Amino acid sequence: MWIYLVGGAVRDELLGYNPPDRDYVVIGATEEAFLRAYPGSKKVGREGRCVFIYRGREYTLSDQSDICSDLKQRDLTINAAAKDEHGRIFSLARTQPDLRDRVLRPVHTDNFRDDPLRCYRAARMAACLPEFSLHTELENVLRDMSDNTGLDRIAAERVCGEVRKACGCPAPGRFLRVIADYDLTASWFAELAHLRDTRGSFVPDTDLDNLESTAQGMDRLRGDSLRVWMGLCSALENVSSQDFTPTSWNPEAARMARDMAQRLRMPVAFIRAGERAAGWLRTAVCYHRLSPEAKVDLLTDLAAHNLQERMLAVAVAVSEETDPETWRRDLRRILSTKLPPDKRGLGPESGRILRRLRYESLRKD
Repeated sequence: MWIYLVGGAVRDELLGYNPPDRDYVVIGATEEAFLRAYPGSKKVGREGRCVFIYRGREYTLSDQSDICSDLKQRDLTINAAAKDEHGRIFSLARTQPDLRDRVLRPVHTDNFRDDPLRCYRAARMAACLPEFSLHTELENVLRDMSDNTGLDRIAAERVCGEVRKACGCPAPGRFLRVIADYDLTASWFAELAHLRDTRGSFVPDTDLDNLESTAQGMDRLRGDSLRVWMGLCSALENVSSQDFTPTSWNPEAARMARDMAQRLRMPVAFIRAGERAAGWLRTAVCYHRLSPEAKVDLLTDLAAHNLQERMLAVAVAVSEETDPETWRRDLRRILSTKLPPDKRGLGPESGRILRRLRYESLRKD
């Protein structure tokens, strides 16, 4: 049995970064032999792979005869590196030159056809390593895979994993640029296809097209995965065809965000946050023009889901007119307004009275 540290951990070491995760590949072991050596390991489901978790670390049992053969099955050359227990590095011929030259290149195009998820992983790597460029070989395979039906058959949880990791990357907008530019929206991101179709359709008051405007907004929101996801979903407000008052909830955009998140099997927190980003964006960015009633509706709904600060960040990323201090002051005033004791316990009527009192608290200005 030979055990090697592999993938991102070795890549990050070679780049001089501190690797966040440490994953291992095991060569020459059966499941029974591994469990004898590492009792208490828990087997986890991964399509076509035998993976164990032991003391928080992931061990994949390879069906290859040696580590070099295993590395040839990887996605990108920069991830095709391994380190043994003695600290010796094993890698493909192109791995270290591509790390030096900051290039994302596929190990082999067939590896992407064998596992189409690697298209989304490449987009995620572009977001995590913004200083790396896409090699022509990678661009070609991504274009070739755009109409591959295999993209539709990937397990939703695996696509979700790549999206959530991309939202936590230093340049999350680059994930969106890659899947849009190389037409990888497929069925998973069907609601975002309009960003690719409307390139050149410029966003009012900016010199950016819809795709670039959304991607730059996501980059400004980096550092909080949920906030970045909201920035992505806020783009759906622009594609909504339903007529609605700009100072009210946009149900169609919210529905599109919910459909996309549910298709990806995102956590409930992401589903709710995406709905609110898409449904409230137009209202949030014109907050200074809202009536007291509209302000109360917006802020109380966001506060009920603890999304007021994240939605404020999205509004600031989209519009320079957003005034955080006014937003926060109004929210404090709304939440400090309470029902008088004699108006409590009246069912829906109590809610209507509280809402009216909150309107009136903002009208005092």
